[in-house]
Amino acid sequence: MTSAEKSLFPTRHILVGVSFSDPAEDDPFQLCASDHAPIRQAVWLAGHTNAEITFFHVLENVPDDIDPTLAKTYADIHQRATWHVDKVAQKFREQGLVCHTKVTHGISWEQTILEAVSSGCDLVVVGPRRQGAGLLDRIVYGSTTNRLIRQCPLPVWVVAPEAATGISHIVVPIDFSPASERCVAFADWLSHLANAECTAVHSLEYKGFFSLRPLPQTEESVEKFQEKARQDAEDKLRGFLGAKIDQWKAVIDEDRIERALPRVVSQSGADLVILATQGAKGLPGILLGTTAEKVLSRCVASVLVIKPVGFEAPMRSVISLTL
Repeated sequence: MTSAEKSLFPTRHILVGVSFSDPAEDDPFQLCASDHAPIRQAVWLAGHTNAEITFFHVLENVPDDIDPTLAKTYADIHQRATWHVDKVAQKFREQGLVCHTKVTHGISWEQTILEAVSSGCDLVVVGPRRQGAGLLDRIVYGSTTNRLIRQCPLPVWVVAPEAATGISHIVVPIDFSPASERCVAFADWLSHLANAECTAVHSLEYKGFFSLRPLPQTEESVEKFQEKARQDAEDKLRGFLGAKIDQWKAVIDEDRIERALPRVVSQSGADLVILATQGAKGLPGILLGTTAEKVLSRCVASVLVIKPVGFEAPMRSVISLTL
């Protein structure tokens, strides 16, 4: 059984990435906005589920041929980083939470995945590691956090820096796939923990409509075609949600999902989007998916990404751990 096939909940062990990015000049290990929000959210979830937390930091990889005079410097940096990460954990140990810490060297996203899988974590919580909305910020965001959510076999929760503690409103895009079912189940579980609202969003596609466009047709016939497609979608969404339909708000939008979803999030004030990656079988972790990437770049809410059943980690070292 791979990590993606394990039960999504209850969450028992949370890995929190502590980046210490954008540090103050006088303190290279000062927590920043991208650290505070994920830590708060992980602590909140652990408090509701009795989960353990591992606070994890990755230092830049140490070259094999490092000069002996610099080796001590690296060792000192590692010791300082360990002290600062443990300082973060100690605060929450005093509140009764079970907290572990680990500092290692290497490529951040690779080491985070390895640690999450090898230590039996159920969830990875990180910040977006971006400070603005410019092109460079998006590139940095894509090269760090997106690699985690593309390739980590576990659910990855990317917490927005301005996110409040807890959850008030969850939005889930629905395409009626098994992946959507997993997202709905996770949202339902979280909503009960937080007493949060849930909204399902389906992007309506008028299948067959464009093939009919060259044919002579009245405005009335077009309206009937679209009305039937919308009614079919409403019936299918109602059946998909089943008994949850009374607790969930259902939205059918005629725009593309990558535009509709951020708009629904903004209008509803939702603070979490749960979506699944869509990967072809046999192509482990090759793409996050166009829709998910566009949502991540446009959405102001936190995003929780869930892997489909059968997802395989692309890193050989991780694959060996999941077998």
